Amino acid sequence: MMASGLICYSEKAKKFNYKIMLKFKHWPGQARRAWRAWSWKKRLRFGLLLLVIVVGLTLAISGLSLDKASIALISLSRSVESSTPCHESCLIARSAWEQLIAARLPVSARLRRELNRVFTSGAASPTLKSELIKVSALGLGSDNPPEFVKDYLSSAKADPKVLAEIIADYPETADDNQTLFANLKQQASDSNISPATRREALKALAETGDASLTSFYFLCLNQDNDLGVRQEAVRAISTIKDQNLDYNVNQLAIIKNLIMAPDTDKALRADLVFLVGNYYPLFPSASAAILSDLYKQTPAGDNVSRALAADEFNRLGRGAKLAAPVVSQAEWDAYYNQ
Repeated sequence: MMASGLICYSEKAKKFNYKIMLKFKHWPGQARRAWRAWSWKKRLRFGLLLLVIVVGLTLAISGLSLDKASIALISLSRSVESSTPCHESCLIARSAWEQLIAARLPVSARLRRELNRVFTSGAASPTLKSELIKVSALGLGSDNPPEFVKDYLSSAKADPKVLAEIIADYPETADDNQTLFANLKQQASDSNISPATRREALKALAETGDASLTSFYFLCLNQDNDLGVRQEAVRAISTIKDQNLDYNVNQLAIIKNLIMAPDTDKALRADLVFLVGNYYPLFPSASAAILSDLYKQTPAGDNVSRALAADEFNRLGRGAKLAAPVVSQAEWDAYYNQ
């Protein structure tokens, strides 16, 4: 009974499918005849309808892509502002979000407005602003800074950490902005500003590699009371791009006075020893003399600087080699852990 029922149902299904096939068998020809029968106005209306449908689908697909980029911007912002440490998986996710946002920026005015809104909001931290600047440069190019970058360069309240990112990502724009340099120099030399901010300002200036800033760095080195600021000034001096332009023998005299002064911090003295090596190609005799004098007259208790002076002197190959002094493990540990 069941078998006969199944056979009957199968026969009905075959007949139904056959009817469907017959119905649509001649559809292409029928469609062509119907098209020929239409007036040109009706054909035009139909063509416009198809165009609207195609454009709508294109915009819908584009909108989906834009939504992904917008979501990526939100996700990136939340990740950067999170207090949770960012490890390998987090860094991989951030990189993916950056690439997605950067790919859409050139073609999406809406996404550019969203990025501008996040950057200019009072809630954005310097870290997030730096991240958005990097993404903007990645997507729009280092020669095409958005307006919020240009405005930030001229802001008297600009954070030096953010300015350093702008200088790194938009070097040509930064080089032409004198207000930027004036603001950073003011922040780096103002004793009423926190040492951390002064250090960040010096780092930002050092990003430019501008030789004309060398005298300013020596001013900070001589006058600032914070060890970190003075060490940052030494690093800035050592990163000058064209050292031939502004290195001079008078600066070596300043370096020697600081090296030989008994109250100079050991960490700063060690940094100055390496800085002397930068001057050696221009002033070999004067540079070698400073290292030799430090080796012979090392301020009491600073065996590490004496060892570094001997190593630097021997590396430069100026005269007879200096014997390496004995430095205890505790002294080396104190030097590397400072």
